[in-house]
Amino acid sequence: MNLQKHFQTYVNFIHNSRQTGTYQFVFLKSLFYLAGHNNPKPDISWGEHWIKKNKKSLRVDLNFFAVLFIKYYWDMLYKFRLRQTASRNQYGDDDINIHKNFKDANGNVKKPPKKLADLADIQYDTLRDNVIYGNPTHHIKSSFGEVLYALDPYGFFKARHPRARTTNLRTMNPFLEFDIQVPNFFQKYAYQSILEYTINYMLTRYLEEINPYFPQVAKAVLVEIPRGSLRPKEKVEYNKLYREPGVFTCFYCHCKKQVKSGEPARDHVIPFDFVLNDELYNSVPSCKSCNSTKSNKLPNSKIFDDVVERNKTITNKPDYTEKDFRKLYKHCKDVYHGNRPLFHYPRPIP
Repeated sequence: MNLQKHFQTYVNFIHNSRQTGTYQFVFLKSLFYLAGHNNPKPDISWGEHWIKKNKKSLRVDLNFFAVLFIKYYWDMLYKFRLRQTASRNQYGDDDINIHKNFKDANGNVKKPPKKLADLADIQYDTLRDNVIYGNPTHHIKSSFGEVLYALDPYGFFKARHPRARTTNLRTMNPFLEFDIQVPNFFQKYAYQSILEYTINYMLTRYLEEINPYFPQVAKAVLVEIPRGSLRPKEKVEYNKLYREPGVFTCFYCHCKKQVKSGEPARDHVIPFDFVLNDELYNSVPSCKSCNSTKSNKLPNSKIFDDVVERNKTITNKPDYTEKDFRKLYKHCKDVYHGNRPLFHYPRPIP
């Protein structure tokens, strides 16, 4: 199969896909990593032992895709807490089944490891096993059964068992087999952004429908969002207010400290992982201790009211209205913050 036919296969999938969740698109994102088999971008040194090559094909263990699948969904849940499906599953869960793997006994999302290599380690064998095959004891359904069944007819990989959706994956070969040209196809197109932009667009379109109050879905699907800086005029005003005097007052605990490297920390009142933007009206000076304690929590209403009052005194706040700011706070509390305790002053105001 030549590269043009591979591209047509991809176009057929995009044209015919019926989105009821994000699994299929995230699985296709994981296929992009096959380009690393013949090319240093991306780095797959952590998973090369799961790839076997001969003259005509690549045989890739499902553990390879499980690592990529887990990293994407765990990071997305921990950072953004976006819903990934509009319907309940067979167990009555409000979101996709894979999320169960990332929560502790109290339902709190555990912090994900930073590197793909960490998830390829033996300590995560059980987690990968749960994602690939499921765990009926804990009511965790396989995250791969349905997606492999749905993608099978398109020819991205060589056909599996025709009853793959209902057949126990443990009874099947634990790998996918690809035409040897597949890495060449992804090397040519995926990292020229053609394929990646398409997948991210499809994910964004679907997630925007089921997360109507999340302001920056198109950024969130990229997962790694570098924090930027304030607009020039806003930065000048922030520095004039909080840095140039040489001493600042922490907005949260009201302690007075010398301006130095790392202080004041410019804290996002409504967490950055929700707004995914840098604005002066959502920024306050914070000591390191409060900044670390607050992390990605939403402040309580008393702190937020204080920020609203502060905003009446600043000059540079394009497109700001108090009404919209309060609405953003409410949306964040309803759809992002969940049942976590709100951040409050760590000690009484002197």
